[in-house]
Amino acid sequence: MLSISIAWWQEGIPPGSLERLQAVSYFYEHFYRNVQEQGLSTRSLRYRIAADSFDRMSLSGFSEIVFAGFFALTRAEKALFQKTCGNGACVPVFS
Repeated sequence: MLSISIAWWQEGIPPGSLERLQAVSYFYEHFYRNVQEQGLSTRSLRYRIAADSFDRMSLSGFSEIVFAGFFALTRAEKALFQKTCGNGACVPVFS
């Protein structure tokens, strides 16, 4: 069953591109594993943690929250914006 779904996913992808995609995937998997093993973090990991724990946070002490300096949003950034801006106290500033 897995080989069928992989074959469907690979259909139309040139062989050279497929190998490069697999290499990038391998790199990211190992990179993030090493980052966590060393007790480090990346901006994307911090955004993900913030988005995942947002419901346990209290922002009631803030009348306005400004998000500035973003260009293309990651999934975690979008989640933070949606959760924060849902109450109308958010001011997004995009560059």
